[in-house]
Amino acid sequence: MYATIDRTAGATTLRFDRRLPHPSADVWAALAESGERAKWLAPGEIELRDGGRVLLAFADGGTVIDSTVTAVDPGRLLEFGWTSAKEDGGPVRWELSDADGGGTRLVLTCTLPPETNAAKTAAAWHMHLEMLDRALAGEPAAWSMPRFTELRAHYMAAGG
Repeated sequence: MYATIDRTAGATTLRFDRRLPHPSADVWAALAESGERAKWLAPGEIELRDGGRVLLAFADGGTVIDSTVTAVDPGRLLEFGWTSAKEDGGPVRWELSDADGGGTRLVLTCTLPPETNAAKTAAAWHMHLEMLDRALAGEPAAWSMPRFTELRAHYMAAGG
């Protein structure tokens, strides 16, 4: 359930491997469609083509991601840069496949510059994945600062 954190020379990689009890078409729609993505991540647009623009605006934190799609295979793969005025992160890669026993296996891989606070970033993505699952279930998917703080403490204790 928690991310694995791999530190190598020059980068840190977070990897989340989740099994969601939702059809892959619904999970893809939550990633790819602006109205669905706004329920759990941020409003904005992602042009689903190589080189397409990514523009996501996180209202609460004031962060705007303005980047480019680096890989796309509709229904299966979406990768884009994570660049804002505050950070120049590496790619964020979403991979979908059928899960054993039904539902969808989602693998999220985030490559971070070495100076990035991995525990904070892991906690944030973990929180957004929980919000994704709730949004797919038709439940409210609001950010919870107490939950984020709990997750950050976990990742810090785990060496993040």
